[in-house]
This record gives sequence, structure tokens and C-alpha cells, in this order.
Amino acid sequence: MIKILLCDQNAKWLENFKVKLSEGMELVDSVDNGKSAQEVVCNNEINVIIINVETKKYSFFEVVKFIKQNNPKTVVVMISENKKILEEYFYSEKEITKLGIAQSYVKPFPIYHLIKFIEQTFKHKEWGKVLANENEAALEEEVKESDQAFTSLELKSFQQNNVVIFSLYIRLGKNKYIRIYNQGDKVDESRIKKYKDKDPNLRLYFKTSDRLAYVNFSNDLMKRLLAKKPETTLEDVVKIDSSARMFLEEVYMTGLPIPLVEESVIVCENIYKTVSGNKNLKEMMNQFFSIDDSEEAHSSLTAFYAAIICKNVDWVTSHSRDNIILGALLHDIGKIKYTKKLKAISKFEYGKSDLEKVHLHPEYGMDLLDSMIGISEQVKQIVYQHHELNTGEGYPNGLTSNKIYPLAKIVAFANCVSNFSIRYQLSPLDTMRKLMTEKDDIMKYEPFVIKAFLKGFVADV
Repeated sequence: MIKILLCDQNAKWLENFKVKLSEGMELVDSVDNGKSAQEVVCNNEINVIIINVETKKYSFFEVVKFIKQNNPKTVVVMISENKKILEEYFYSEKEITKLGIAQSYVKPFPIYHLIKFIEQTFKHKEWGKVLANENEAALEEEVKESDQAFTSLELKSFQQNNVVIFSLYIRLGKNKYIRIYNQGDKVDESRIKKYKDKDPNLRLYFKTSDRLAYVNFSNDLMKRLLAKKPETTLEDVVKIDSSARMFLEEVYMTGLPIPLVEESVIVCENIYKTVSGNKNLKEMMNQFFSIDDSEEAHSSLTAFYAAIICKNVDWVTSHSRDNIILGALLHDIGKIKYTKKLKAISKFEYGKSDLEKVHLHPEYGMDLLDSMIGISEQVKQIVYQHHELNTGEGYPNGLTSNKIYPLAKIVAFANCVSNFSIRYQLSPLDTMRKLMTEKDDIMKYEPFVIKAFLKGFVADV
């Protein structure tokens, strides 16, 4: 149930809004001032607050600040009586975004637009309804549809319940699939087994439109499983890595809408719990390191390495830790702006002009995140400075040690180790051995960060 709070002085508009609420929505309360709105938020779980920019007794800005500090997952929708009033409060759309406003509407507007926005914002969580309505598995069916409509997943990474949360497919050839499960089907292990017996490297496919729902489902499932486990395993790493990559694929395709920002918090928490909940991290990560060279794989591994460093740095708080891991996941988001030609070139074959363009990706990343709701300044600075080096040889600004943001130093080294691990297919410790032989390179990074990374694998550092 999506729980809604309305803060508006117009009683007639309120009644009209109540009538148009769709199934699955509940109006928890309606108030006409900011003070009462804060009281409701304190005493209830609120998913969405719709608040008039002219609210009294605690201004609109005071209420929004309170919500962002105390209930950051609450979606804030702003309404105003007319455009002139809105312009008195804000100079631009960018100001509204920076404040963390998910959507804004100027009256008069069709209320169903607002209802539809709320539905779309929480649509990725509707898989819970599917679990409550189990059906016997329908017959398999061949379908012809564009490969671009599907997302693939390694079978070993796939997470499921007893009920399939959305339709699953196996690829037969170009633009040709067989649907082995419909949404809501009861899981029948023999269906997948017969295809796995023919192809040990079998991949499952689902519609890309369901990817965010899968990220939410797998995050939720792993969060609950990790809470019960006394120790994490390689299987946990593989599944959380898969969720992280899916999250990044969705980010690269859609940006960071509110639902994805919320998912990012759980992804980061799950990554940290995995590395902090294993007594033999060396053995676990040695088995995990051999991964592909995709951008998603590199960013995910960087996040795992950053989490290991965070575990061994005393001054990193839980809040900073989540920002560091998210910064690691998003550190290369600026590469979205690369041209097709630049994307097609291997990073080991860049020419001088290519490098000049590559060196702009931290700035591109900062610009992209600046236009997205709910991304902290810490994350933005990590993305902006993750290629700055102690020696001043980094970019974009050639900062030296004491001028580099401390959290960015952590991600900078995690990024370096991840690049080496993937390029040379080396385990974390073997990567460190190689880095240590190249003294000019290792001097570019902060000693406390290097020590914290090694401490994750070696007891006496």
C-alpha cells in the first residue's frame, strides 16, 4: 500500500484528489500547514508527501529539509496555485531538482497525471502482489521479438522464490525466444534443467522493462538473507554483483529516477554486509576476481574493493560508507557521454586526442549527477575527483594530496586495483603484488587507503 500525505489549503481540491486515488493507495492524512505535516511524518510511514509551496506554520523549505533529513525515502511532490507563485520561490528547474523534489505541478492540472506518476514511481515493487497469487506453470511458448527488448542473466546469478515474479525466456536465436515461465507461475526446476543439461553456460532472459523490478526483488531478497546469515559466501558475492550490474545497466539507460536512488542504498548496504560478514575474505575474493571487462563489471568490482577499504578505516561512518560505495558504483557514469567512436576504442589503445576526451568524464559525471534527485554532494565529489592523484598527475584539476577529497582517495585506489585485476586477471593480493613492483604508480595513492585494502586480506599489516 502506497501511503500518501497531502499538505494543501484547498479543501475542494483535496476532495477531488481523494476520489481519484487508485487501488493500492491510501491517504493517511490531509493537513493545511507545515507543522502538522511534520507531525504526521514523525508518527506514520509516509511514502509520498504532496505539499503546496505556499504552506504556512513551517515553510515548504523547512518541511522538505526535515523530510530529507529524517525520511529520505519519502517522495516529495510539490504543487503550486499558479506559475507566477512558483517563479517567486524558484529561479529554475535545476533548483527544484537540487532540493530533492521528485515532481512539481502547477494548478490547474489533471489529477490523474499525479496519480499516474505515483503509480509509476512504485511500480517496481508490485512483484509482491505476484507472490500472493501462485499459478500452475503454463505451457512453454515460442515468441519472436527484438533482442533489444531483453536483458540477460547468468543462471548462477538468478534469484527466485517459489513463484516467478515476471516472465522468463531462453534465447533460441536472433530475435527468437521461448517463454518458459509466465509471471505468477509456480517454479518447476525441471523446466530450466533440461535446457541447462544442453548448455552449461545457459543464460536466462527477461524483458528489460522488468529490470528495475528484478533489481528491487533481488536487493530485498539478499537483504533479508544476509540479515539471517552468520557468514557470507561466494554465492552471495556473485548474486549481489549481479544485482549491482543490473542496477548500473538501468542507471546507464534511464538515469537515476527516485526508485533507483532508493535501490542504490540497498545495493551499497548489501555489498558492505557481504565483505564485512566473511572471515576468509581472501579466499572468497580470490574466487570472485575473474570477471569480464564490461563497464558494469569494473564498477561493481570497484565498489566491492571500496567496501573492503571502508571496513578498515576507523573514521568512515555508516553514512560516509554508503556514499563511498555508491560513488564507486557511479564513478564512471560520465562515460555515458562518450561518442560511439570513443566507446568502440579499447582503453589500452587511446591516442592523445582520445585521452583528452576521456579526461573529461569526471566532469561529465558531476554534471549528470547534479541534475538528479537525491544524490549527495559526497557522491558527486567522489565522481568528480576519482582520478585525482597524490602526486598532482591526475585529472581533471591536477590536485595534490591534501587538496583531494578524502572519500575520493578511497575510490581512486579501488578503481586502480579493479582495473589491474580485470586487465591482468589477478586476484586482489596478486594485483597488489604487481602494483607494489611499480613504485611510481603506488606512490600516487594515499598510504592509509593502501594499508586498509591490504588489511582486508592480511591480518598483520
